[in-house]
Order: sequence, then C-alpha cells, then structure tokens
Amino acid sequence: MRLHAKILLLLVPLVIAPMLVVSVLAYHKLEEANLRHTTARVETLLDQIEQFTRNMVDVARVNLGLLARDRLVRQYAVTEDDTLREEL
Repeated sequence: MRLHAKILLLLVPLVIAPMLVVSVLAYHKLEEANLRHTTARVETLLDQIEQFTRNMVDVARVNLGLLARDRLVRQYAVTEDDTLREEL
C-alpha cells in the first residue's frame, strides 16, 4: 500500500469523526433551543388567552349589571301582555 493511501486512511476518520460528533452535539443544542423557544411562545399565548378571557368575562358582567339596573328592561321582563311589551 502506498504512503499516500495510508495517510488518507488515517486522516479521513480523524477528520470525519470529530465533525460527526460536533454535528450531533449541535443538533441536540438546536433542538433544545427550539423547544425552549416554542415553550416560551406557548406560555405567552396562553397568558394572552387567559387575559382576553378574563376581560371578556368582566365586560359581560358589567353589561349584565347595566341591563339588570335598566328600568325599561325590567319593565319589559315583568310585563306579561305581549301588546304592552311591543309598546315598550
């Protein structure tokens, strides 16, 4: 076997093996970073949904309170005659 072939057989694994190890490590680091980023985004979206839902419930409560205190709505609710209801 020639010296050139022997050197190649020695150097190729010495170059490929570290590159393979670095590639696998980089892949795992990127996967972890992606998972952290995705988790943070999901948590942020869930917080936004929670705040939106709370706001909608608060608005609904306020609106119901306003309707409950309205004189015309009360009159409409207690009036049994359909003709009188239409006049209100």
